[in-house]
Amino acid sequence: MEYDINICNMALSHCNTRPIMNMNEISFEADVISSWYKHSVEKVIADIPWKFARKMIRLVKVTDDLEIPGWENTYKLPSDFVKVMAIQTERSDEYTIPENYEIMGDLICSNVGGAYMTYICNSVEPGKYPVEFKTCVSLALAHNICGLITGSNSLANNILGLYAEELRKARFNNVVKEVKKATKDKRYPMSMNYP
Repeated sequence: MEYDINICNMALSHCNTRPIMNMNEISFEADVISSWYKHSVEKVIADIPWKFARKMIRLVKVTDDLEIPGWENTYKLPSDFVKVMAIQTERSDEYTIPENYEIMGDLICSNVGGAYMTYICNSVEPGKYPVEFKTCVSLALAHNICGLITGSNSLANNILGLYAEELRKARFNNVVKEVKKATKDKRYPMSMNYP
């Protein structure tokens, strides 16, 4: 996974520790960050249906030999899959009622033939991350590494509180943007289906 050194150093700053020059340096901080960076990015991507991380694809059907009771179609999940937003019968930006589905390992089952899936992916390049996302990742990463680097559980808990607040603000801003767009387009946004 490609690293954003600024996110890494923001996380270290939240932990009140020194920055690193790059991820290849030989330091405890760089080692700990390399262990937790990918997990932190994927967690933040999964926490909110970030518009920048959405994709819509036509699902690839698995051979007809595979039958799963109760489902007419079985599809292969894409390799960058994080979370389903909707399964629908046609490619459209218009809001449609999401179809039922079930995820089984690396497969997704649905009764929709020729299905399209709108989903959250984890294949976005760090250079395309919006500021709110970078802030949330830096705090999630800081929470994950703080105890290891500083030994302070109270600081880690304070960082967790900051993360929760930034995530709440980002979720609110995401919804406001969707509602404004929906009002302008006179349609209902797909992202209103928050878990």
